[in-house]
Amino acid sequence: MTDWAVANDFISARADNVYSATDYQLALKALQKQQQELGWASEVLAGSAPIRKELALSAFKKVFEKQYGKRIDFEKKVMQDSQELWPFNVAYSLADIYMSGELFTKVWVGGHKDQVQHLM
Repeated sequence: MTDWAVANDFISARADNVYSATDYQLALKALQKQQQELGWASEVLAGSAPIRKELALSAFKKVFEKQYGKRIDFEKKVMQDSQELWPFNVAYSLADIYMSGELFTKVWVGGHKDQVQHLM
């Protein structure tokens, strides 16, 4: 335990390798704290991570749901990149665009008034 505490800078190394009761107490407390934190981290990592789509929908709901209720379907594919030309113009949902990281990097246009009028 003292070797671990020295290696992790919790106590100072001693040339004679003789440590005091205080050194042992410091080493033990530091080791127990690290084990507890590693246990918490392990529990978090064992759980399921939120998926990108859930994060995107949650972000939109946080911003828009209070004002517009549930009228906006963030998964409906009604938006298009203004620079895409036929036959490559594909419809995207707001969630798709958000997940792509290009929400603010392109000019997005849409034609479905129920979806777009509140967002543009």
